[in-house]
Amino acid sequence: MPDVRSRLEELIDFCHEVGYRHLGLVFCCQLEREAHELARILKRHFTVETACCRLCPSGSGQLARRRVTPGEKRIFALQELIAYLNCSPVELHVDTGLCAGPDIVLQKHSPVPVTTLAVRDPLLGHDPLGALNSPAWRQKFGLK
Repeated sequence: MPDVRSRLEELIDFCHEVGYRHLGLVFCCQLEREAHELARILKRHFTVETACCRLCPSGSGQLARRRVTPGEKRIFALQELIAYLNCSPVELHVDTGLCAGPDIVLQKHSPVPVTTLAVRDPLLGHDPLGALNSPAWRQKFGLK
């Protein structure tokens, strides 16, 4: 029987294998609850720095202004997020639900490797591959 693990388990095992001890968790404000749970799990194994991206638009088109817990860096502009991450002593950034733009910019400007644990896709329950598996979405994109 093949060894089947979750992506989170793979991430933890990989970090142990290569000797990473200090991770940066970068997350979208709309996935704050999930990011806090993820941080709790990762902190059992590593030192974890968190950075919350606040560029996601709310329903009104304004920048989201949600609460963050003490010790987290409030980030309100992408440039500040990148500057904060570049001065953090982490060995790997874990992207957890950033929008496509901030995700791309993070991967381009990060001084350390970046892995994506989750992507932000609220319409499809944060499962963008759902568009390839749903008959309605397949039809919308012209797939048979």
